[in-house]
Amino acid sequence: MNNSTIFKNITVVTPDNNEIKVFKNYFVAVHKNLISYVGPENIDALNSLPENESVYYYDGKGRILLPSFVNAHTHLAMTLMRNHADDTVLHDWLFKMIFPVEAKLRPKDINNGNLLGIIEMIKSGTGACANMYMNYEEFMDAKLALDTGIKLNTVINGGYSDIKS
Repeated sequence: MNNSTIFKNITVVTPDNNEIKVFKNYFVAVHKNLISYVGPENIDALNSLPENESVYYYDGKGRILLPSFVNAHTHLAMTLMRNHADDTVLHDWLFKMIFPVEAKLRPKDINNGNLLGIIEMIKSGTGACANMYMNYEEFMDAKLALDTGIKLNTVINGGYSDIKS
């Protein structure tokens, strides 16, 4: 098993203060999931890794390496209700279609919806999110975040109530 990876000849896009910087044909060394080097020289990338360690080389020619995206407002478990009710005004959608479905959700359903939402975000390059969804069991989505590695801000006991219209 390789504990280290070197991305070679890759374009690195990174924020730097108030601008975006682009570096072509760079090397990025990663050891145990932590970046140990970013720069133009392969020898420096190798020197940033422990000695006598097997290294996996990834040829990044024609590829871009950039920071993950952040979803600043999500309702993870609502992935379960996607396409449940479309083309409806907000009030009717929420009160007549979504709240009745949510009232029947069990903790297991919410947990599965949270996991589905996290998987979809990770697959699309999102590495952090703020979940604004109700949790029947405290820390339910936080446990999933620990298990999946996504960074999470969560609302615990966010004031959900049985709103009737």
